[in-house]
Amino acid sequence: GTGACKGPIESGAESADPALVLARFFDPSYPTGNAFSLLDAARILARGSDLSAKLALLGDHASAVGGGSGALILIHDADAQVLTDADGKLLLSVRPEAAPALAEAIRDRRPIWSIVADPPAVGIFAGGSRQAVVPLVVEDELGSSVEGMLLLATDDTGPDEATREILGAVADLGAVAIRQAR
Repeated sequence: GTGACKGPIESGAESADPALVLARFFDPSYPTGNAFSLLDAARILARGSDLSAKLALLGDHASAVGGGSGALILIHDADAQVLTDADGKLLLSVRPEAAPALAEAIRDRRPIWSIVADPPAVGIFAGGSRQAVVPLVVEDELGSSVEGMLLLATDDTGPDEATREILGAVADLGAVAIRQAR
């Protein structure tokens, strides 16, 4: 999975303290309006909402952890080489000639923490043109597969180390949600 994601981030204009970022994720009593805990994430997967609602909630939490600029979890269709939302309203090509960064993240099964958005993904988030792209990878006895992609609005430096770990965990949960729905 993507839970072992490594590397540095800025949250807005100020540097995020890794201890505070982890507190936001693991401590449900952490004093913020957007606190996100592992318990919240588990409840999203365990409770009976549909896939669209699960991915939207996980995306909201990824956005909050990543600084609030926006995040979206999309489903990967390997045969059609596209990413789509659960409702089928958004369709992004991941063909290497159209979306080299998305195709690379899928091929290598590794996140790219800050890159100028590929043409199909330009304009998904208001404001900046940079995104983190995090593949949603599931591993089983048959190997690994990319179930989807977490797109996160970011800046030139991308998320810090602690935030990357949290976003990797959210991506893993998104992968499990998609796999369960298939």
